[in-house]
Amino acid sequence: MSEGDVAAISEAVAGAEAGTLVVVLLHHHVLPLPPDHAAERLVSWLGWPYAEELERGRSLLAELRGRCDLVLHGHRHTPQGRTLYQDGSRPLSVFNAGSSTELGQVRAFCHQQGMIAGAPAWLQTWTNPVKVAARRRPNRATNGAFLMPSSPV
Repeated sequence: MSEGDVAAISEAVAGAEAGTLVVVLLHHHVLPLPPDHAAERLVSWLGWPYAEELERGRSLLAELRGRCDLVLHGHRHTPQGRTLYQDGSRPLSVFNAGSSTELGQVRAFCHQQGMIAGAPAWLQTWTNPVKVAARRRPNRATNGAFLMPSSPV
């Protein structure tokens, strides 16, 4: 991520209407996270940048302070969550999705009138998709059939 990317994201966030939930989605993580497995520990030990957080991640978070509600990212398989700037009027929460296929569930965020409505919930799958995939390769028509709310809506 370049300084230009940080500036472009900052500019896009600045254009959000008042009372709008503002979410930034990224693949790589913006804060340091522990390695998920031995291979990540090895590449980190070797000094390879592939398992590290974005070099300008903290700079991006500083730009988003008070103007963004959520930063959601992937890349890591273990779900993590952290809320920053809790002393301000608009805290910024950073969540890692985790690996939905390994976990057999996905996070769901509820919002109302431009604000996060409570902690994220987990949507549970009927069965672990990794085990299903091992038995047969799911097609596009059946992929969505695995998901079901963990509690009645």
